[in-house]
Amino acid sequence: MDNLSIFAERLNELIADEGLNAESLAQRTGIDPSGVRRYLRKEILPTLKNAIKLADCFHCRLNYLFGLDDDCGRFRGKSVDFSDSFAKTLKERNVTRYRLCKDTHISPQSADDWFNAKRVPSMENVLKIAEYLDCSLDYLVGRE
Repeated sequence: MDNLSIFAERLNELIADEGLNAESLAQRTGIDPSGVRRYLRKEILPTLKNAIKLADCFHCRLNYLFGLDDDCGRFRGKSVDFSDSFAKTLKERNVTRYRLCKDTHISPQSADDWFNAKRVPSMENVLKIAEYLDCSLDYLVGRE
C-alpha cells in the first residue's frame, strides 16, 4: 500500500476513534475542511504543516500517520523550524546537501531553500528524505 492510502486509512481510523468527522477535525486543527475531505478520499497528502497539526491533534507520531510505524502511542512532540532540524540531521548523518540531492534526485535549489528556511518540503519529499537519512519523520522535522 502506498503512503497516500496508508495515510488516509490511518486518518480515518483516528477520526473514528475520537468520534469526529471531517468538519469537526477541520475545526479542531484549523485545516480547511475541503483539504481534510481530500485526505480522507486518498486524493492528496497534507502539507508538512498540516501533517504536524494532525499528529498533534491525535497525539501521535508522524511515522504512525504515514504507516512507517504501527505504534500510535501517545505522543506530545514539540516542533522546531524545519530548516534547523534538517541541517542538524544532515550534519549528524554526515550527509551533504549535494549528496542528498544526487542520491534522491531532489533538486539542489529545493534543498537549499529548505536549508535556508525559504520554504518547507512537500510530505512526499519529507518521506523521501527520512528514508534516505534512515530516521523517523518526527526526528527529521524536529518533533523528538
